[in-house]
Amino acid sequence: MSERKRSLDHRRYVSEEEKEFARQLRQNPTPSQARLWQEIRSKKLGWRFRRRAILYGWIVDFWCPAARLAIEIDHASDVKREEEHAHRDLVLSDYGIRMIRIKAARVFKDTQSVLNEIKDALEKGV
Repeated sequence: MSERKRSLDHRRYVSEEEKEFARQLRQNPTPSQARLWQEIRSKKLGWRFRRRAILYGWIVDFWCPAARLAIEIDHASDVKREEEHAHRDLVLSDYGIRMIRIKAARVFKDTQSVLNEIKDALEKGV
């Protein structure tokens, strides 16, 4: 395997502690994460998603490996972390991962437009 391919494998450097932390997060989703998961699980959009996946050391809310698309639900408390989010998004984009950020309130108020936004991103990535 070439060095380039090896570096693109997001699963390669995941510690047992990171795996356990992601597992705990999957077991205790926020209400908006639980709601969106019900809408995208089991290939309801025609694509397979994973919850709380570890990508290059970061845990994303939802991950579609086939489309290389990550989805993050931003909560009101995340405003203080915008700089950190921007850095993470930039690093992940260097690995060819596209990121969608969705406000938590939108998941409940306008679920259909959130799903349409995700569908559009999935189709553009193919």
